Amino acid sequence: MQWEIISFGSHKTDFINRGVAQYQKWIVPYIRVTDRNLPSGGDLRTHAREQILCKECEKLVQYICTDDRMVLLDPSGDMLSSEEFAQWIHHQRIYQTFGKLVFVIGGSLGFSSSAVNQAYRVISLSRMTMTHEFARLILYEQIYRAMKMINNEPYHY
Repeated sequence: MQWEIISFGSHKTDFINRGVAQYQKWIVPYIRVTDRNLPSGGDLRTHAREQILCKECEKLVQYICTDDRMVLLDPSGDMLSSEEFAQWIHHQRIYQTFGKLVFVIGGSLGFSSSAVNQAYRVISLSRMTMTHEFARLILYEQIYRAMKMINNEPYHY
């Protein structure tokens, strides 16, 4: 099973990048996750909000195949506990009848309604606002935590 994490905007915070790299190493025994970074759809100082969201959606759909399951990370999505997320992940792994599971972290403006309508699921990491870089790190940590829980290995306390 292959998964992918797609995010918009630059990854320039070194300590977060080091954390992501560590979780990427730890995840290897459990699942193959590729990481794709796409440029932002524009700047609000020079582009309208809808124009930026539309541009990001156009970029995104270039990387999503028809048999992939796209999961958006957005504050308006379903709030899951770590245990619920692990159960959902386990179910996806057991009953996979699709291409890739693709987690998408939106840019600073979130997602267009078109992207939300195309999503298999929308999940919230928190109701709090955070940078896309932190969301990426937290997602990797939660995937790793889920793998440890699924395999009854120590990590989740």
